[in-house]
Amino acid sequence: MNINMNKLSALLVTIGLSLSFNTVAATITFPAELEVEGINGEHGQYGQTVEVTSGKQLIMVRYREMFHGPSADSGRFTTSNKLYLQADIKQGEYQVSLPDIHSEIAAHQFINAPQIMLVDSQGNTETKTLLTNYQMMALLIE
Repeated sequence: MNINMNKLSALLVTIGLSLSFNTVAATITFPAELEVEGINGEHGQYGQTVEVTSGKQLIMVRYREMFHGPSADSGRFTTSNKLYLQADIKQGEYQVSLPDIHSEIAAHQFINAPQIMLVDSQGNTETKTLLTNYQMMALLIE
């Protein structure tokens, strides 16, 4: 009986350690115009607030916003290709913000040179450039 209890205790310690390594270290909240499509290669349905572990993160997003035409019932979406946020995340809460985008022209300017602000819970702000597929591939062969 004592041997089985020791094995059970060792198993519980192992499970506890493995769970502690997978705990959420941070949350990142994205604006509605940035749809999160994947985190570290895992595609899925994500909300505007995602949970990640601490360390280097690669988050795939897509910019999408509707701009209305001259009549109230007309409009069309301006959508980017996949964009990638690389960030070294520490424990805490983060907020992603976009520059002011009030027109289709401004949206296309953002898509061509996508930069966001990443703000942590202490108010520290970092400007991050979102990478395109081509830029990600270039990083792989460097």
